[in-house]
Amino acid sequence: EHPWELLCDELNGAGAWSLDDELAMLKLRPVHAALRDALEPELLRGFTGFAEFEVEAELPQSPQSQRSKKRDKMMDAMKDRAELFLLEASAAIRRDQPQQASAAAGKAGRFDHATGPSTAIGAAQTYSKLLLAATKFPRLQRAVIQGTTLDLRVAEPSPGSQDNTVAAWAPIVAWCLLRAFADMPPKPNNAAETFDRLYMRPALAQVFSSCGLEGDDAYRAAARIRVLLTHVDGAATIFWTDPDVVWLTYLHEADGHRYFNREAYEQLLCWNCLPALLDLAAKDADATRADTEIAIREMVRALEAATQTAKRAGYRLDLLLQERTESSVGGSEQV
Repeated sequence: EHPWELLCDELNGAGAWSLDDELAMLKLRPVHAALRDALEPELLRGFTGFAEFEVEAELPQSPQSQRSKKRDKMMDAMKDRAELFLLEASAAIRRDQPQQASAAAGKAGRFDHATGPSTAIGAAQTYSKLLLAATKFPRLQRAVIQGTTLDLRVAEPSPGSQDNTVAAWAPIVAWCLLRAFADMPPKPNNAAETFDRLYMRPALAQVFSSCGLEGDDAYRAAARIRVLLTHVDGAATIFWTDPDVVWLTYLHEADGHRYFNREAYEQLLCWNCLPALLDLAAKDADATRADTEIAIREMVRALEAATQTAKRAGYRLDLLLQERTESSVGGSEQV
């Protein structure tokens, strides 16, 4: 269970910040290899080519039936690779699950399903549905979101990136994969614990680096995914104690108060809209239904209210939380 001898050979005399972390990463190599395979840049490049805003540019001479066949083939390949990752990650969590916690969870009836191949297949299907919704998101963006006062792009490639499209879409695809995996591990693990136990942060950062997000940008993209998986209820008091939120918003102390960065805060608010936007895109990508447009407008109004609240607070955290306590409008509780 603890192959220190193998780790010794791997390090070959080199130093390490933490031997425990190095050992964990060594044991998780099959998981991280499957993750890299599922999020391979060339595969993501093919996926982005089928996103609605690029279809005409990528395949100008292809009939719709040919495009559909190519898309289905590409989606099948992504689902197959996702299944392998889901199986490897689930197996790693089961091995890492403390025996006492597993027994307690079993007595409490918290294991509602097996985490074997059949569950991985189901999670892979969920992943495929999320990906299909993601390909429709640009249509929804054209139909409703353009012209609003806030930019709802959820990721930005590094300046000078060789493939801006893949760099922008990689975090979205990665979130879809980890969201599909979120219900698979044995309880009582929560999303943050699972993310950390699988060392997803450095693994995702490596993937994003290969897609054009460089340096801290790759780690910030990974941190945004963890935040989105963790804070599904958006409780503000918990949200602001998360070290990732602190880092992503540049929360710092000055003159006895804690301040955050406006641009970073707004970017995080927009990113947190991703699940709702994909849900809307899956149901009504062209925004032909009135309730779709209403939902988008309400989301934008909530974002604008949140930014105005932050501005009135002078980007000071204590004043922001105080105003949120006095009013239910705006803020991370809603987005």
